[in-house]
Amino acid sequence: KDGHINRISAISRVQGQSLSTADYRVCYQSRVGPIQWLEPTLDQELQNAARDCVPVVVVPISFVSDHSETLVELDSEYKEKAATYGVPFYGRVPSLGCHPLFIKSLAELIMNPLSFASKEMVPSP
Repeated sequence: KDGHINRISAISRVQGQSLSTADYRVCYQSRVGPIQWLEPTLDQELQNAARDCVPVVVVPISFVSDHSETLVELDSEYKEKAATYGVPFYGRVPSLGCHPLFIKSLAELIMNPLSFASKEMVPSP
């Protein structure tokens, strides 16, 4: 769990810097059952965005392809919640899926695994 949090935080920081935006939030979705899950939740952040009257663009960095958590939860259920809460705009960045640069990167990783072994793929927090 801690490794996941660290990776997500580091990737989010790099993405935020590359977009020249200081206003981003890391939040989590897909809690299943009564167990305690990571916070803040996307639902909480949507409520905050509605209160502050700011748009929301969701970047599902934990998912490399679209599936039920992106297509149903993010694109339908959370979009509906955002509208209900009064978020002025809600959108989602598409998953990497079969984007040519993603496929090329995977191929390079497979063909040259040792070249990546000593590199830090994402900066440490």
